[in-house]
Amino acid sequence: MALPRRGLAHRPGGAGIMLFLGLPLAAYVDINSSPFEKSSWRFTGASLAANLITSAIALAILVLTGMPEIYVERPSLLLIPPEVARYLGIDVKMNFTQSLLAWIFLANLWLGAVFNSLPLLITDGYYVLVSVLRSITGRDTAKPVFAFSMILLLSISITFIVERVIIPYF
Repeated sequence: MALPRRGLAHRPGGAGIMLFLGLPLAAYVDINSSPFEKSSWRFTGASLAANLITSAIALAILVLTGMPEIYVERPSLLLIPPEVARYLGIDVKMNFTQSLLAWIFLANLWLGAVFNSLPLLITDGYYVLVSVLRSITGRDTAKPVFAFSMILLLSISITFIVERVIIPYF
């Protein structure tokens, strides 16, 4: 005799937000399509666009709240966290709000937009690439993209091992 599902084991029938102690923890959307369908790149690509938009909004608010002078002089410093810049000896004077906005900008840019767009198996970039190639070629492209994904992951891993493990000992 099977017991009925209760609590969080119940599959939701739409869109919603799971709360933890009153704070939004995770959002879920029930979809009926496979990520490998022909036009699914619009759905999976939406998360990449959302990350870019969030990053741009955080940067715009940071500019409006008074961008520190060092970022105006050297805009490339926006690509590293302010705490790392301080560690490197660069004097970055930011209040808490500006630092938080810089972190939101960086997290959405690097993790959300850059890393998530890589065509690795677990990221949205993989599903976008498979869907776009399928719409262009009309054939199933999941296996070749998977092979490319594994080669890319292996090359990133080898680069990391050489850079962080082998080179410091020479």
